[in-house]
Amino acid sequence: MAALVNLFSFIRGAGDNFSFKWQQLGRHMLADIIRSVLCSIALSSPKGNMASQISLQHF
Repeated sequence: MAALVNLFSFIRGAGDNFSFKWQQLGRHMLADIIRSVLCSIALSSPKGNMASQISLQHF
């Protein structure tokens, strides 16, 4: 019985770790998307070069 409980807690811990890593990955992907959108907006504007430098430094 104790071994079953240990196995269950191990699986649950691994699942938490897995979801945490997915959250981290999702956050990085979201930051990349935001960065690329900001850069494309900045490059299409008249003062594009300065704005893209600022947006890159912001991240």
